[in-house]
Amino acid sequence: MLLTSGAPLLLVGLWREWDGLCRPLRDPAKALTWVRGFRLLMIGLALAGSGAGWLLDQTWLIVLSLAIGGEEMLESSIMHFALTRGRDLLITVGR
Repeated sequence: MLLTSGAPLLLVGLWREWDGLCRPLRDPAKALTWVRGFRLLMIGLALAGSGAGWLLDQTWLIVLSLAIGGEEMLESSIMHFALTRGRDLLITVGR
């Protein structure tokens, strides 16, 4: 089940990443499209890797897939937040 749900997500993520890379440099949605594709790709890889680990009875593969997938999800979510709402943040120094 994990392999069959992870593989389509992986392919859709690759397609969106490619769409982000092929956009013109001046397109404001270029980076955001790439980050969304990357995040979906990482979810698909984590699910597929966990499914493969479960199928092959390899605990280390399950743990590694979930750890790397979770870390990359955190990083790409921070990038997504910065690209979508980062300019609205007000940073103050001192009091």
